[in-house]
Amino acid sequence: MRILALSIAVGAVLLAQELPRTAPPAPPAPKAPPKVDQALRSRAHFFFQAHVDGKLRLADQVVAPDSKDIFFAMQKSRYFSCDMDKIEYSDNFKRAKVTMLCEEEFMMIGAGRIRMKMPRFSDWKIVKGKWCWYVDPDALRPTPFGPMKPMTRAERDSSPPTPMVLPKGPSQAELIRLVAADKAEVLLSGSEPSSAVVTITSRMSGWVRLSLEPPPLPGFEAKLDKQQIQSGQQAQVTIRYTPQAGAPPAPAVLNVSVEPIRNVIPIRVVFGAPAPAKN
Repeated sequence: MRILALSIAVGAVLLAQELPRTAPPAPPAPKAPPKVDQALRSRAHFFFQAHVDGKLRLADQVVAPDSKDIFFAMQKSRYFSCDMDKIEYSDNFKRAKVTMLCEEEFMMIGAGRIRMKMPRFSDWKIVKGKWCWYVDPDALRPTPFGPMKPMTRAERDSSPPTPMVLPKGPSQAELIRLVAADKAEVLLSGSEPSSAVVTITSRMSGWVRLSLEPPPLPGFEAKLDKQQIQSGQQAQVTIRYTPQAGAPPAPAVLNVSVEPIRNVIPIRVVFGAPAPAKN
């Protein structure tokens, strides 16, 4: 009897060792109190809307006192629009990192002036009961070229000017290839309701906007599940056709417009595929 009990115990230990060990899921981040979150959103929208309107004196009203000199000296951008993306709180909801998606105009070689939505990061803290934009002069700042430490005023005054070197941008043909569809033609039934899905993939840095130009055919419908995608993301175009009276229509073209690169992806739609067999 003791031998049987010992065997069961040893087997249980070996089984426990063979079972896969998975790390417990990370606890969800605590949500900020509604009043705190609403106050920060209001102040952040006010700050970035001042950049949209070109009224930087208004933006200065929500700048922390210890960051006003930095704000005054820094280069400022003019945005066409800004939308809230996300907020990450810290220090018991007394500090936060705000990410806004701001539409700006860029000069791109081969494409001219284009508008793109880019993420803009900012730090906020509570000063005398109000959220204020601030800059930590000793912190590494995220930039498109990696984290960089901002220069002090003395370093800026003593450093020689850096010559500007314009990088060679992608050609229009290269830009077009960065946003593409997985198929150029779909086949729909001409006798029964049918559908097809085309996937649009973007490999271009930044955001692109998609819109549809469907052919004027009765019973034809096309929808996008996403109107904006960024690098590495996909959008699906769902195409549906409900046959009407008479013969199937001639092949048509559904155009997918891509901005800001001003490209059009044509998708040829052929009607008349045989109806699926019924069991």
